[in-house]
Amino acid sequence: MPEPQDTVTIRPLPDGEKQPARVADRRPGRVTVIPCDHESNGLKPGALVEIEASRGFYLGEVVAAAEDGALTIAVEHFVDRAALMEVEKAWKNAPHAG
Repeated sequence: MPEPQDTVTIRPLPDGEKQPARVADRRPGRVTVIPCDHESNGLKPGALVEIEASRGFYLGEVVAAAEDGALTIAVEHFVDRAALMEVEKAWKNAPHAG
């Protein structure tokens, strides 16, 4: 999970625009972020989001949206960048049936 004060990007799924955010808090399975432009994020509880951090991508659901723009997200999945790169290498180097 990203650490408090880390800068991340948050994006509504499936095809929303990325926006920078700051991690305000984290707990097991949850992270609270404050989008830099909180007045325009429009995210409400139930919205599916992707959080992009330095180690990877977190996928989850907004479970709370505060008046100050803070969003609490229940993290459902994590995709590790290093592991993803290994899968991509293996895929590119695999013999293809043809």
